[in-house]
Amino acid sequence: MRSYRPEELFDEHGAPDALVLSINPVGELRMSGNPHANGGLLTVDLDLPDFREYAVPVEAPGRDRLESTRKLGEFMRSSTRARPRPRSTWWCATGHPGTT
Repeated sequence: MRSYRPEELFDEHGAPDALVLSINPVGELRMSGNPHANGGLLTVDLDLPDFREYAVPVEAPGRDRLESTRKLGEFMRSSTRARPRPRSTWWCATGHPGTT
């Protein structure tokens, strides 16, 4: 880690040097300032099926060998079909441009 020469990047208290701070982006150039990356400014309600329809029946703990991930896959398939563009349900949740 010494190859990064931390003594040139940080002061004696461990705070970033002025040069390091000067290259930080400001405003919407910051990741949290970008409406596509912050996860709160461009949200779109998803048309999701009722998750209870995909429940795995459990009569007793440890009794049956069931695949909950198969049911999750069915839920994700139904969620994607409800909103086919783009193909990823999670892209739709971000409200990425072009998600209509």
